[in-house]
Amino acid sequence: IFRYCCAVYSQPALNPFKKQLPFVNKSHGLTLLNNICRQLYIETATLPYTLNTLAFSSHNTLINFLLFEQRLTREQCNAIISVTLNDALPMPNLLVYMRNLQKVVLVDDLPGHPRGTYKVTRVKGKPPKLLNTRHVW
Repeated sequence: IFRYCCAVYSQPALNPFKKQLPFVNKSHGLTLLNNICRQLYIETATLPYTLNTLAFSSHNTLINFLLFEQRLTREQCNAIISVTLNDALPMPNLLVYMRNLQKVVLVDDLPGHPRGTYKVTRVKGKPPKLLNTRHVW
C-alpha cells in the first residue's frame, strides 16, 4: 500500500530525504487557487508540476503514482520537468512516458549510478538517456 504526502520547502534544491535545518520552512499541503473557477483551473492546472521538483522515496513509488494509479492527468504528467529519487534512476520507458522531463536528481550513491544530477537527453527515433552532470549534494 502506497501513501503519499505533500511537503513544500521554502528553499529550492534541498534533499527532501534528510533532516532539514531549523531555518528551512516546510509546510504539508499545497494551496492551489485554481479551484476558484474553471477558466483559472484550465490556465494553471499544470503550473505546480512545471515550477516544482517532485520527490519520490523510491522508483517503485514513482511508477505506482504515475502509471498504475494514474494520479495525474496526461497534461500534468507532461508538465513535470524535474524529479528527485532516493533509490534508483527511472528506466527509459518511464522517461518516454514523462515527455518533458529534463532533470533527475539521485540522492543516494548506488552501484553504477552515483548520486548527483542527471540530464535527460532526447534524440528523435531513439530512447531517452540520462547523462550525469556530476553535481553532488
